[in-house]
Amino acid sequence: MVKIASRKKKPNGLGENKIIVIAIIFLALFLVGTLFYAVYKLHHTTAQISPSTAGDGSTTITTASSSSNNLRVSSPSSKYGLLDDLVTKRRAGGRLHKGGGDSLWDLLLEEAVMIRSENNGGDVNIMEVGMHSPKQCLMAAKKGLQAYCVEPSPNSLGRIMQGFEVADDSTKKNIRFYQMAAGSSTGIDLEFSSSGGTGDHVGGAIDIWKMQKLADGHQPSHENKVTVKSVAIDDIIADNIVEPTNDLAGRGKRNRIDNMFLVKVDTQGFEPSVFSGLTKSIAEHKIDFLITEYWPKGIDFMNDMTDKCAKPVAMLEMLASSGYKLFAMSNVSHPSSTVPEEAKHFLNDSRINNIPYHDLKAHCMFFYEVERKFPSEEYSMGYWTDILAVSPTARLPDVPVSEVGQLVKPHLQSQ
Repeated sequence: MVKIASRKKKPNGLGENKIIVIAIIFLALFLVGTLFYAVYKLHHTTAQISPSTAGDGSTTITTASSSSNNLRVSSPSSKYGLLDDLVTKRRAGGRLHKGGGDSLWDLLLEEAVMIRSENNGGDVNIMEVGMHSPKQCLMAAKKGLQAYCVEPSPNSLGRIMQGFEVADDSTKKNIRFYQMAAGSSTGIDLEFSSSGGTGDHVGGAIDIWKMQKLADGHQPSHENKVTVKSVAIDDIIADNIVEPTNDLAGRGKRNRIDNMFLVKVDTQGFEPSVFSGLTKSIAEHKIDFLITEYWPKGIDFMNDMTDKCAKPVAMLEMLASSGYKLFAMSNVSHPSSTVPEEAKHFLNDSRINNIPYHDLKAHCMFFYEVERKFPSEEYSMGYWTDILAVSPTARLPDVPVSEVGQLVKPHLQSQ
């Protein structure tokens, strides 16, 4: 009986051993899988802690990758960042998704019209700085909004005024046009290169496709070198001491403007100077919503900067330090240029990159790093985005009528 009993115990002991061995194997597989996943995440989405120095002297962080095209992200140097709600939370297939930065103007005009209705038809002011065409100012004026329209280009003047003149009287009465170049102060003579196209800009002649400045006397045949007067936008908004060059509204000089609901700035790399003439209005939250093209390479190029991102970042930091929330739009390239397909894919695909929204300097350097990662002999203009800056006291209807209003309302002080 003893022998039989001992024989019965052996199979039970072997079964227990098998269970233990299987458990150990599963645990080992789980640990190995976890380790491989951690290495994968480190390889694809995070940066190593140790900094390195790039060829231009900027401090960078190199991603953990064996590729010679590692994405280097500038080490954090700004205490301010951006919100990417307008990119990550926008409605798929909606107007904000399809129209990108261009749709911001249209959607915010809808909010402005509702604000005007809630104010029983009171004035709601908007401004476009850098027009090229009368389309957007006309759109605002037709909706009953007070449109302040700023564009210095003499080659664009005829087209703009023709668009205004064919409008009906109810639209004209809402338009004030300033043939001036927005800048840091009012009444300064500025050199301006004018062709009547979207590339008109303050400063000397350039080959925009090659991002090269041309020597004196080498003005492109399609451009005119002219002198234009500057205007600080503060002098229109905060003090209203500058009269329009064409007052289609026929109201003459008006009193101080209490508030601009919306201001759009697109000045081909001259934006830092425009914002330096906007400091008072921004500090006093005179502007509810501000849209600006954000083209770091263009800003640095137009301002002869060797310190990359200094001026672009300072411009956004001025807004952030005044309490404005900064929202990022999609990153884009020039639609008429040949851009590496890999770059287009990489620019906005959160699965393969970490766009550093948390830090303005790192975010600015991201645009340079995409160029370095995907070099092109045919494309030199770099990449850019649109930034929406929202005042902490911005006005919105009780129930926002647009997707943009719905996305930004939770970030306002009143919420």
